[in-house]
Amino acid sequence: MTTTFNRLNMPTPAEQRPFHFPNYAEHQLSNGMRLMIAEHRQFPLVGMHFGFRFGAALDPPGKEGLAALMSEMLIEGIPGKNAHDIASFLEKTGVHYSVYSDFDGVFCSFNALRKHWKPVADLFLALLRKSIFPETEFNRIRRELVIERMRVLDMADHVNSEMFSHYLYEGQRFARPIDGLTASIENIVRQDLLEIFGKIIQPLNAYLVVSGDVQAAEIIRYFEEETADWAGQEVDQPAAPVVRPSVFGKLLLVPKENARQSEMLLGHEGFDRHHPDFYPAYLMNEIFGGYFLSRLNQKIREEKGFTYSINSRFSFRSLSSVFRVSAAIETDHTAETLHLIRDEMERMQQDLVSSEELNQAQGYISGMFPSAFETAAQIASGLSTIALYHLPVDYYSTFRGKIAAVSREDIRTVAQKRLHPERLLTIINNNLDTIAGQFSAFSGIEKISQTFLENRG
Repeated sequence: MTTTFNRLNMPTPAEQRPFHFPNYAEHQLSNGMRLMIAEHRQFPLVGMHFGFRFGAALDPPGKEGLAALMSEMLIEGIPGKNAHDIASFLEKTGVHYSVYSDFDGVFCSFNALRKHWKPVADLFLALLRKSIFPETEFNRIRRELVIERMRVLDMADHVNSEMFSHYLYEGQRFARPIDGLTASIENIVRQDLLEIFGKIIQPLNAYLVVSGDVQAAEIIRYFEEETADWAGQEVDQPAAPVVRPSVFGKLLLVPKENARQSEMLLGHEGFDRHHPDFYPAYLMNEIFGGYFLSRLNQKIREEKGFTYSINSRFSFRSLSSVFRVSAAIETDHTAETLHLIRDEMERMQQDLVSSEELNQAQGYISGMFPSAFETAAQIASGLSTIALYHLPVDYYSTFRGKIAAVSREDIRTVAQKRLHPERLLTIINNNLDTIAGQFSAFSGIEKISQTFLENRG
């Protein structure tokens, strides 16, 4: 039997598949650490995720990148075990692990077979309590980070992101990259690592998520026993960054010789994700530029053919948030694309989205949502988000319902409140001699010099 259908019409979203976020237990250890446990026995795997709040936001002035360097070195040595010993053990037990930092915190996670979880947890607790940051490894990793800065400075999208933060938050910690700049990295000494390690890696500043083939009682008993003598103090929350009003409406042209396309980034400040606007704004952004069927993608990629991909998003952090649109655009159509983006922002504010647009976006979000929590590691990541951002315990259980409740009127209202085309900070990265002429009619233009980029980097 042959079935035909019209490929020009979007299929109607299917009925939502059932979704129930796993039940989880909460326990506060005697040393103050928050413990969250989700039993998920589909596979004999255990995932653990340690989070320590604020991370790079606590870097001292002139030593930006310190928390990032410290997190890089957390697996480089403890008393009785060097980096080779640690790496050999992790390889032998087949552990998948991650250690990193950002402005929200320092994070350390691993996934292991159930039979290995205790010895692996023993190791990670030792790393988090007794890391010694060997001088030889410190010099090597610091040098690697400095070399990495050279690579980043040749990546247009990274440079744009750094310029965006620099102008948005000038003079504040958030104005500089998480990993720091060359001068600040070189300014770090080993003693600095020991000091920030002692400041951030504290049980009162931490949460721990465990998921997988475990029993809650066993996990609680283990961590109560193994951390009973691990005490510490609370970490003061750093000040939230303040956006500079002088950047509103500014257009920065960033030089890049031999560029084949324009790398574009534009955006403005966001809002607190705990605000009731979060759900309509989340859905509004999907329709505007968040997924493949978005207005930006249909207009600028499918209709105009100016880009391979364009994306918009609200990026939420513990201390700040921003709205950003980014894309790589054909050079000859850079200014036209900027006009199109602004036009679409204003259209979101003026007109109701169609019922079809709303239903498609709601169907996409709700349909994809369950796939984000299929493994123990994904569940641990989800619980970590709840702990890190102090979200309600039913956040995931109610998410799809709250998205489904958003109306067309809600979309227009939140677009009027949360999209600010008149306050955009716009950054275009390309050969300035090639594109400058396209922007002769624009106001607020500032050309960034190559010398500034090199000295800053």
